[in-house]
Amino acid sequence: MPLINSNSLEARNLKAMQMERDGKDPQMQVAEVAQQSGTLLARDMDSEQAASMARGWVASSASAQSTYWLSRWGTARVSLGVDEDFSLKSSSFEFLHPWYETPDNLVFSQHTLHRTDDRTQTNHGIGWRYFTPSWMSGVNMFIDHDLTRYHTRTGMGVGY
Repeated sequence: MPLINSNSLEARNLKAMQMERDGKDPQMQVAEVAQQSGTLLARDMDSEQAASMARGWVASSASAQSTYWLSRWGTARVSLGVDEDFSLKSSSFEFLHPWYETPDNLVFSQHTLHRTDDRTQTNHGIGWRYFTPSWMSGVNMFIDHDLTRYHTRTGMGVGY
């Protein structure tokens, strides 16, 4: 694999893409990881504490990368909460997709999946928003389903 000169156009483009994606200079990220690693190594941690920190770091990184990847198609938020059994307790996924968008109008769908208090729930909705410089109005319809308790509800709303 050929090395890329750090001053080449390819290297600058890659660095710009990484900064756009992560909001940080890649060299700063490496420095932060090195600093955090040094701090962790200086602590007197038992294996459970180290495993917990590793799970948190992996879950946080996976959440950030998933959110970034899904953001190409709309507004996304992924939050993975991994416990010692690697279950996804306290995890959530939210995605809002604009199907039609102008300065005055927005037609969208919104989907969520979340796991809280040993319950898994989904929410799906569609909506329309009308914007003016001083106010917003809209309508929406949704369906919520509790996968754990097999409970479903639907609703409609109008907002101003």
